[in-house]
Amino acid sequence: MASDSAITTKIKGKYAADDVVSVFDISVHTYEGTVTLAGTVGSILARNRAESLARETNGVNAVNNQITIEDRSK
Repeated sequence: MASDSAITTKIKGKYAADDVVSVFDISVHTYEGTVTLAGTVGSILARNRAESLARETNGVNAVNNQITIEDRSK
């Protein structure tokens, strides 16, 4: 079983390497295998991608996606 801090680190690493998701826009908190994502992104694609990358991470039991979408075209 992966530790919570190891899970958080893995997810942040995935975000840093991803072209859609920015590690700077999303905070990741893991407690007992449940990951909570928070922050603001510019599209539904980025929100869904962040959740998908988190769900695919070893040791993750559940993802609580609290990411909001902001129109950045203004």
